Amino acid sequence: MGQQPLYSFHWNNSKQNIAFRFGIRNIEWIRSPDEWGTTFECAVNGQKFFAKGANIIPPDFFPTRAQVAEDRLIEAALDANMNMLRVWGGGVYPSNSFLNKCDEAGLLVWQDFMFACGMVRGDAAHQSNVKREAIDQLKRLRNHPSMALICGNNESKHAWENWGWPEAFDLHGTDSVATEDAYATIFDSILPNAIDSLSQLPYWPSSPMADPNDKSGALSGDEHAWRVWFDTLDFDYFSHQPGRFVSEYGLQSLPDLKTLLEVGITEWNSKSLQFRQRSHMEWLQPGLDGWGMMRIYARRYTADPMRNKVDGDGKALLNRWIYLSQLTQSIGLRQGIERHRNSRGRIAGSLYWQLDDVWPTVSWSTMDHAGRWKLAHHAVKHANADRRVIWSRSHSEIGMAQLHNQSPESVEGSELLAQWQNERGEVLFEATKTADLQPFESIPLLFADAPKEAVIVSWTWLDPVGGIIDTGHQLQVKPSSIRWPKATVNITRNGNEMMVSTDSIAYGIHLRSTTDGTFSHNGFLLLPGVQNAQRVRFTPRREDQGLPPTFSVQHLAQFQ
Repeated sequence: MGQQPLYSFHWNNSKQNIAFRFGIRNIEWIRSPDEWGTTFECAVNGQKFFAKGANIIPPDFFPTRAQVAEDRLIEAALDANMNMLRVWGGGVYPSNSFLNKCDEAGLLVWQDFMFACGMVRGDAAHQSNVKREAIDQLKRLRNHPSMALICGNNESKHAWENWGWPEAFDLHGTDSVATEDAYATIFDSILPNAIDSLSQLPYWPSSPMADPNDKSGALSGDEHAWRVWFDTLDFDYFSHQPGRFVSEYGLQSLPDLKTLLEVGITEWNSKSLQFRQRSHMEWLQPGLDGWGMMRIYARRYTADPMRNKVDGDGKALLNRWIYLSQLTQSIGLRQGIERHRNSRGRIAGSLYWQLDDVWPTVSWSTMDHAGRWKLAHHAVKHANADRRVIWSRSHSEIGMAQLHNQSPESVEGSELLAQWQNERGEVLFEATKTADLQPFESIPLLFADAPKEAVIVSWTWLDPVGGIIDTGHQLQVKPSSIRWPKATVNITRNGNEMMVSTDSIAYGIHLRSTTDGTFSHNGFLLLPGVQNAQRVRFTPRREDQGLPPTFSVQHLAQFQ
């Protein structure tokens, strides 16, 4: 929201020397009745805002290496326009260095206590241990202005109530009561009492959960939106899901090819690669492990990753899985964020699962263990932009856009230029509207004459002097429903800058480099002609800056 002034405090006397850094701010989670139920919305210094971010796990199994990787993790979050990270309760507490850098960047932290997916013991020794752990961590966390929320646990309450644990573990009658009493003692008494005695940090007992003060059954609390993935629902579910703040949701993809080669994986049927699939869970239906679900979504939105298996080329199949799983994940996360932002106040935050990986694996991350961005991280970057045009994905509202200004500066005298095109990129209709937005305001715009048969919506949002605020394209149909032409995509290079052009419309442009680095944008739709060429910048990693990169490109038509 602006600058992040920080101050140093020093205390010295004959017995103690104390020094720490702090910031002055007020954080509040607003839980009040509205037309949908009870809000769950964060405000800083009285300013409500939409929380954009991700869940994080330890970036490495070894803590010393994890601390080295933390800088990269924070940088990736900021590059993707995030303002909040959730430190998941199944890992470890963050380092002081991590918290200091979040303070400096104005990156808020939702901090779980380290309890996840399990009930707790009820003996006095364990409860005393938990209390001492809480006190120890709270004394370390409380002076960090980035600390936005302390949460008791991850999914423990949800699991007990919805995953059939009483039956699975034969906990009935007095055993069930004792289990629930042990839970309540820690999460409804010990932890909140420790917080109240040591800090003014907001507390939320468990994620996800409904607001305990709302007895009406209306929408309240935070939600883990896993019906996309585990129930294989379409992405339009993100527009209708329950809860008022989405603290988990996601889709899997494979990591970058270089990351796999570095651990000796060269083919898709490698036993090592199959072992690295995170979503092998005993309660899943046959065929619905991670591979099965990635294939279901890829077939639905892009193309079948297994289609060319008959040629027996394991390397080609691996590349096919990487590209199609990453492209599908990017489509899903973009839709999740944009649908949440377009809920017009019903949903106040969108934290996807997950930003990073603890080892080189197949998972829901958007940045793999080696720090390489997947296509989804580029999609997240655009979807999270403070100033953003987000169009309705319903064909009945093809001319409906919502303009977002999540920044402390107003937007005055801006102009939105919009085009509706067919699947070849030919313009069917175009229109222009002007708009003014106050700080942290979102407004709807309706283009009533937009043609219902349009497949692509393209836009450029300009400030009064012609500077681009936002630009992009959106498909109104699933990419898999279009037979994309066999386009020839050209790269004209000038150092680490390039112009990318095509002779026919190309979807899912995936730029690759022989040296490590980050493209300014990737995974985009490219319209034909020099006038539609995209300027892309490549930033090499510091250690690779002396090596001249070679660039290549692939797109969806090559995999259909």
